Amino acid sequence: MECSEKPIFHNYTRQELAQIRITAPEEAVRSLVKKHWDTLAKPLDGMGSFESITAQIGAILGTEQIDLRKKGVLIFCADNGIVEEGVSQTGQEVTLAVAKSMARKGSSVCKMAQSIGAETIPVDIGINSEESIPGVLDRKVRPGTRNFLKEPTMTEEETVRAIVTGIELEQDRKERGYGLLATGEMGIGNTTTSSAVTAALLQCEAEEVTGRGAGLTDQGLTRKQQVVRTALETYDLWHVDAFTVLQTVGGLDIAGRPQDTRTLAQRGSLLALLRELRKRFPKALIVGHHDLNPMKECPCFNCIKEYGEL
Repeated sequence: MECSEKPIFHNYTRQELAQIRITAPEEAVRSLVKKHWDTLAKPLDGMGSFESITAQIGAILGTEQIDLRKKGVLIFCADNGIVEEGVSQTGQEVTLAVAKSMARKGSSVCKMAQSIGAETIPVDIGINSEESIPGVLDRKVRPGTRNFLKEPTMTEEETVRAIVTGIELEQDRKERGYGLLATGEMGIGNTTTSSAVTAALLQCEAEEVTGRGAGLTDQGLTRKQQVVRTALETYDLWHVDAFTVLQTVGGLDIAGRPQDTRTLAQRGSLLALLRELRKRFPKALIVGHHDLNPMKECPCFNCIKEYGEL
């Protein structure tokens, strides 16, 4: 049974988080993996890019022993205070309802994960409710963010705690033997916060990156874009660092789960898995949530463009 007890919070500072670096791949291990491929009874490079992908995975992990059998999806659930401004079709009560569905393994992401043998791990990082949900990890930083038209969504301490929560959960899963982790987020109003963060980081206009979310009307879309534009101008978010952007207009779910956290190893592992599934299900389509429902803005990468040639 999953333990839902909260861990002791590591007292990181913003400055300490900024010092975290991803280590470079170990080229010696890459060479060892390639050498192993060359000892097998097959033409040299006969497995094509699969050989270089597994070599890259080994180099990143620092070991020739690659095991991707245990897979998981961390889903960070949180509410967003900006819904007060009429930027979504539904209220925050839907976040709680969907989290309960995920706990029962009844949501679409759960069904997709089950089809490839991956576990789904929903996490309450900021649902605006005091209710304890069996099957959902309790890592609540605060009950939803603040309305960023009135004030920044989080304090510096809350932002750090949310980021560290994501780091610690991924470290925990690694220690439990997971070889592959996907991350996602869920919460009403999340496309407004992600649009604001995206516009700030890419230094573009609100209208370029702010869509209808889960099906806003023309009037609702105009309001949503106006909210994002106002925040960008009020806080001058085009000229601040990424941490300040996240603290000012981001969400707890985004902080726990960065936009696209896939490492090269994870990208390679996903590609290898999809190739294997293609052999088993040659007529299946490889698409993302957005491709099935244009109102959705997930996942954080283009599935058709990335995997359309498989």
